[in-house]
Amino acid sequence: MQRAEYGRPGEVTQSALASFDVACWDLMGQSLGVPVWKLLGGRFRDRVPAYANGWYQAEREAGTIARLAKQVVARGYRALKLDPFGAASAELPAADRRRAESIIAGVRDAVGPDVAICVEMHGRFTPATAVRVAAMLEP
Repeated sequence: MQRAEYGRPGEVTQSALASFDVACWDLMGQSLGVPVWKLLGGRFRDRVPAYANGWYQAEREAGTIARLAKQVVARGYRALKLDPFGAASAELPAADRRRAESIIAGVRDAVGPDVAICVEMHGRFTPATAVRVAAMLEP
C-alpha cells in the first residue's frame, strides 16, 4: 500500500493502513485470548487525559476565541484543540498567518502556560507551509 500509491501517502491510504494495523492486533489478541493493551506492553497510565475540541466555533477573532478558551478551561480541561486557519488550503497568505498567530497568542494569554494548545492543520498545508506555520506558532 505504501509503495503502490502514485505520489505521497495521503490521508485515505494512511487511515486504511492504520485500520489494517489495528485489525491485526485485534486478531492476535483474540487468538491468544489477551487484550490488545497487554500485547502492546501493558498498562501505561490509569487515566487518559482528554482535550476539548469544537469549542471555538465563533467568529475568527482573537478576543472571542480567547474568551471561549477560558470557559473551556474553567470546565476542567487541561488541553484544547483548535483550528485558527479558516478555509486556508495548501498555502497560508500573510494576513491569514497573522490572524492565526493572533488567535493562538490570545488563547495562550487567556489560558496561561500550563494548558496544552493543540493546533489542528487537517493535513491541508504543503510541507513548507506547515513548517513555516509551526515555527510562527512555536512561541
